[in-house]
Amino acid sequence: MAVSLVVVGSGPWAQRHMATIKKSPNLHLGGVVSGSLVGEMRVLADGIEVPTVWPNTRSMIDADYRPDGIVVAVPPPRMLLSILPVLDVGIPVFVEKPLGLSVKEARLMSEHAFRGNVPLMVNFIHLFSIGYHRLCQELPSIGELRRVVAQSGNHGPDRAYMSALWDYGPHDLAFALDLLGRDPESLNARVICGDGKDHVVSVELGFSDGGSATLEFGNRMKEKVRRLICHGTERYLQLEDYPSPALSNSGEHLPLDVVTTPLETALQEFASVTAGAEDTRETASLAVRVNECIEEIERSLW
Repeated sequence: MAVSLVVVGSGPWAQRHMATIKKSPNLHLGGVVSGSLVGEMRVLADGIEVPTVWPNTRSMIDADYRPDGIVVAVPPPRMLLSILPVLDVGIPVFVEKPLGLSVKEARLMSEHAFRGNVPLMVNFIHLFSIGYHRLCQELPSIGELRRVVAQSGNHGPDRAYMSALWDYGPHDLAFALDLLGRDPESLNARVICGDGKDHVVSVELGFSDGGSATLEFGNRMKEKVRRLICHGTERYLQLEDYPSPALSNSGEHLPLDVVTTPLETALQEFASVTAGAEDTRETASLAVRVNECIEEIERSLW
């Protein structure tokens, strides 16, 4: 039987979720939560037909509809009110990063999930790319991982509801924390260009075992880039993840079988989580740790 998912949101990224769900044979789009779609013709981009629309998650719950999971693709300021009612009735949640715009909000959502033993999975989408998956498989070949270098960004977007730090930072911080497996002992940041809203920043993380990470990200870059380099004691891995994934081991190209998109992979993993599998990346805990780092960066810069 197909896994029934409800999408919260109706913007471009929410519609990408809907399209991905619709084309997956084992997934079923059970409806959409969106105040802007209520009373409107419910055919979206790519001919997506929306079976049922609720104005908010509370109304879905009051209608006694219980999907296998919900996918939350709304701006972070709207996450809390969308997610807490769902977690409190035991419905698994898959939510876009960042998990709110503060440590307090991320912890609150994580605590509700933990208290009810309900899965809460955060979509750090680049952790689900085929390039990153293969990079992790290749890590033993480079010796002990000592340094992570990441660069990501673009010229834009300018989001009214959050800064570039909260928009781009979660991706690279998730890479560093996931790869190095612990929280940093030291954090230093500087602004390369821009202001408190739109900028490129550089962040240096130091770890207790001598490992380090250098991250550069933001929305004021000349062109789009997504690069990850892992330096080991013997060799290094380099992932260029835009415009298409390309991985090399100390300069030697490694072939990648790109079968699914990162979003397809992430949603399939969430479907498994709704059926009782573990979120092996512990993304909710990772999201709290990422928000802790971002708040520390904010305090040090502005």
